[in-house]
Amino acid sequence: MTEKPEKPPAKLGPVTTCYVDSNGVIVKTNSRFDGMKPEDFIGLTLADYMEEPSRSEFLQLLQRALQYGEVGSYTNTIVSESGKTVWQNRISPWRDNGRIIGVIMVGNQLLD
Repeated sequence: MTEKPEKPPAKLGPVTTCYVDSNGVIVKTNSRFDGMKPEDFIGLTLADYMEEPSRSEFLQLLQRALQYGEVGSYTNTIVSESGKTVWQNRISPWRDNGRIIGVIMVGNQLLD
C-alpha cells in the first residue's frame, strides 16, 4: 500500500491578536496592517474587513463563543490596498471574573 506524501505545513506570518467585545468591536490588538498601527484598529468592527462567506462564519463563531463559550477557527481573506491576504484564525471566549465579555481572536497570515 502506498502512502500519500504529507502536505507540507503552511508558512505562517506574525501572530495577530484582537480582543473583540460582544458587539464585534475591536478593543485591543497588536495588529499592524496596511500602514495602520494597533491604536488605529480600536473601535473598528472586525467583520467590516471580511468578505462573505468569512464574515458570516466569523459572526456565527462570535455568537457561539459569547453564548456557549465555544472555541472555533476559520480562514478568511482580507482585501486591502496592498492586495489580498489569507488568514487562519482561532476564536476563544474572553472572560472577566468567569463572565464572557467578548472573544479573543488569534490569527496568522498564511504565506506562500
